[in-house]
Amino acid sequence: MANNLSMQKITKQEIVKHPYRVVRSPIDLAKAFKKLSSFDYQLLDYLIEQADFANNKTNEVTANEFLRTYNFEISKVTYRHIAQSIRRLNDKTYFYKLTQEQDSSVKLTKLFISIEINEDDNIVYKFTKDAADILQEFKEAFSYFTLSEMLKVQSKNVLTLMSLWSSKNHRKTNNDSISISGSVEQWKHWFNKDNVEVSNGEFVRDVVKRATKDFYAEFGIASYVTLDKEKGGVTNRIQNINIEMKKYLGK
Repeated sequence: MANNLSMQKITKQEIVKHPYRVVRSPIDLAKAFKKLSSFDYQLLDYLIEQADFANNKTNEVTANEFLRTYNFEISKVTYRHIAQSIRRLNDKTYFYKLTQEQDSSVKLTKLFISIEINEDDNIVYKFTKDAADILQEFKEAFSYFTLSEMLKVQSKNVLTLMSLWSSKNHRKTNNDSISISGSVEQWKHWFNKDNVEVSNGEFVRDVVKRATKDFYAEFGIASYVTLDKEKGGVTNRIQNINIEMKKYLGK
């Protein structure tokens, strides 16, 4: 007789009740820690930016450099903020991760193996392998953006434009504008719409232009869309889509 008791099923039922989030992607990770403050996210963004994920090693940064990066005053008060933030980053960054392709197993994990202030007043930290794998994926796909900026994203289509912007830009190079061109088929693939039955005109209107509008609203990066059509200019015979993206510094 089959055993109707399943620990995996019971675990999944408990996950629904629990405040920890199931993380499959970088955007899931960004939204997993609702109890962190804006200061916590600034510190976390800085630690991610400085980390070596390729070797998943222990990292060390200076507290003063973090404060200078975000234009904070170096004082006892801000040192206390860092100490409190480190405690929260250690205590409040648990999440669930699926451990098999068919989502049949889950485990509770966290961001850091360890995070502390050493005797030189430096922040010493190491990410868990579960977190490091997701964060490396994040840095490769969205190199221009920080994890806290992912909190703004409400649309998967905006993620596509974020990735395309990052593919030709980086926070360190900070180009004001880039241009991306591709066939309609390429753009549908980038937006994961390969198998969606939609005309080219509808795709441009409902997916591409809507995504560019949301992208500007969330990040101040404007996108100018131009279309290459077959001779004769038939509305639904769009061949190529060209987008020039421009960052408006005042946004």
